[in-house]
Amino acid sequence: MNVNMFFELTMAILAGLMTASWGAYKDTPYEGFEWKSFFRSVVSTLGFFVLLGWMVEMFGMEASVIVLVLAAMAFERISHEIWKGLFRRKQREGIYKIPQSFHYFGRVVPYRWRLPLGVGAILFLVGASYWAAQVKTEGVLWLAVGLLVAVFASVGGAWKDAPIEGFNWLKFPRSFLLIMGCFWLLQSLTNSLLILIMGAAGLERILVEFYKSFVVKRTPGKFIERVKYDEWKEKRRVFMLSYLVSVTLLVVCVWLYR
Repeated sequence: MNVNMFFELTMAILAGLMTASWGAYKDTPYEGFEWKSFFRSVVSTLGFFVLLGWMVEMFGMEASVIVLVLAAMAFERISHEIWKGLFRRKQREGIYKIPQSFHYFGRVVPYRWRLPLGVGAILFLVGASYWAAQVKTEGVLWLAVGLLVAVFASVGGAWKDAPIEGFNWLKFPRSFLLIMGCFWLLQSLTNSLLILIMGAAGLERILVEFYKSFVVKRTPGKFIERVKYDEWKEKRRVFMLSYLVSVTLLVVCVWLYR
């Protein structure tokens, strides 16, 4: 293993640790803590990073290591949501205000329908990723794609949460503008449509989750506002530390990698 590869894999592991840390900090008082869930984010992020790096080389594309890391984080989040929404048979009772299983207007779709939907979602994701990995973001294509992704993400978030939480007129345009800003920041770091889309999604998640986890510190909207695991109100501070350590080391690795 050469030095560059060592730094690249280390950055992917640290990115996974970031994801696991903010998730644990946010959620443990309401749903408890499991080591397997924590390390699943780390291993999944590393796996997606290696896969995306291989795809970039296979299709002769270009992508900086930082946008690859961000894209791997986005794929980890998407795979987690597909698992929760479509493949996990049951969700725990008395915890969630917004169903974590796939639902329409708060009504959970039966598992016999969610399972084939999950298979279809995976096939679609694989096919779309394979196609997008070969498309170059030439000219203003990034802008057109960014607009489509921003609209889709904003409408999708409203469709998922509004029937239960109500529609937030401030949140909708804020999500749109944030995603467009992420596309603008990253569009010069890769010429692969796939890596740009997923990298922007990963950066948007970092910014949003940092704000929700460590700035606002209120009960996440998906949970019933009741602390079920009181001990984690204090113990979860360790995840703030692991988050800060992972961010610091990631910045150091990016600087040394240059």
